[in-house]
Amino acid sequence: MRRIGLLPLVFSALSLAGCGGVSSPSQNQTQTFTGTVMPGGTGPVHQFNVSRNGEMSVRMTSVTPTASTILGTLVSQSLNGTCNVALGNEPFTGLNRDVLQLPVQKATYCVQLYESNVSRLTQAQTYTIQVSYP
Repeated sequence: MRRIGLLPLVFSALSLAGCGGVSSPSQNQTQTFTGTVMPGGTGPVHQFNVSRNGEMSVRMTSVTPTASTILGTLVSQSLNGTCNVALGNEPFTGLNRDVLQLPVQKATYCVQLYESNVSRLTQAQTYTIQVSYP
């Protein structure tokens, strides 16, 4: 029976990790953004920089004054400082659930919340979102 040494396997794993391979979502960082969506409008554009390939997601952790409000979420890639390459659009963003779980590569991205056709706003809604990305 031939034994395979562990040393070559360890070196292979370390070299792949150093090449910027795909990152596990469990190793993601989280960035928090806040903003306000006016009736008939959109919230501010929030930019974030992804340094590795992997998976991202967005979670709305609070919305006031109406906690049952459903907002829309748009994720885009930023090119030349403009968020114009839409990657995902979720019109049903409610509290405390991950939306737009997307594969991403190293780049600058943007996220923006907006009034969804699902839930017409009668007053401004202030939100907090968490963006998880590699």
